[in-house]
Amino acid sequence: MGITEFKLIYFDTNKGEKLIHSAQELHTALLELQNATSKPESVNLISPNGDILTIAIGADFGFIQFERSSLDSSYLIAVEKRKMSVENYREVDAGGTPTPIPEHACLSTEKVIDIALYYFDHLTIPNYVRWEEV
Repeated sequence: MGITEFKLIYFDTNKGEKLIHSAQELHTALLELQNATSKPESVNLISPNGDILTIAIGADFGFIQFERSSLDSSYLIAVEKRKMSVENYREVDAGGTPTPIPEHACLSTEKVIDIALYYFDHLTIPNYVRWEEV
């Protein structure tokens, strides 16, 4: 099997993008992002087939969204808990724009990294995570 090449695109345009060739490269990039700021910062991880995993990761929590390259109107978010009738929100940084994330979709940083590495290794999202269609 050949080398899998993903593209990591930073929402912060000053950081641009980088090609990711290994799970270790991805892991290192996510740890750097996590340690860079307390408010989660966002990137898109684009697979060879064009599917997009949006990742926000910071010191305390993160967020994952999956979108197929077919650009269906719906997408999936990884969730930890059931959605509440009255939802609290936390903020992530999407290229300088504060973006609210529902609290039930806020994940541990370890889980965010685990999902991203699984996606890189398997070219699909893990089925051991609960996904909610949005």
